[in-house]
Amino acid sequence: MEELNWWLFLLTALIPLVIGHFWYGQLFKSQWLRHAEITAERAESINLVKVLLWSYLFGLLGSYIVLIYSVHQIAIFQVFLFDPATQDASSSISQSIQEFMSTYGTRHRTFGHGVIHGMELGLFISLPLIGMHTLLENRSFKYALIHIGFWIVCLALMGGVLCQFM
Repeated sequence: MEELNWWLFLLTALIPLVIGHFWYGQLFKSQWLRHAEITAERAESINLVKVLLWSYLFGLLGSYIVLIYSVHQIAIFQVFLFDPATQDASSSISQSIQEFMSTYGTRHRTFGHGVIHGMELGLFISLPLIGMHTLLENRSFKYALIHIGFWIVCLALMGGVLCQFM
């Protein structure tokens, strides 16, 4: 089976932290605080270590979803995941997988392809989820746009990096 680049996987989980620093800390800080109804004092009292650790864990989960959505070749390994024959290099399943990967293993493995899939995830997953919460919390449309924009950018970059280099 194809080995995953675990370092790259761990690295892409940092993308939301880095983008979040600029997005919520500089670019949209005042708008975000205003629309989220967070005072500057409350924002300064946040336990940053806890936020960063949990954000990294959530980034790992996001990286996994982006990986399986944008790198299509992963699907062949999922189909035969628990089949013991995949451990035997001489089995017909292993040979079929190797043949498939040698023919199609690099198809659609570009940064741009990953960006498109990351943006799709941002639009089709974060938009409905954040949109529902925005409506339920009676928040402004700008509040939703700030968060949705953040996730579209993060997931697009994660998809691009994972698709190109995984």
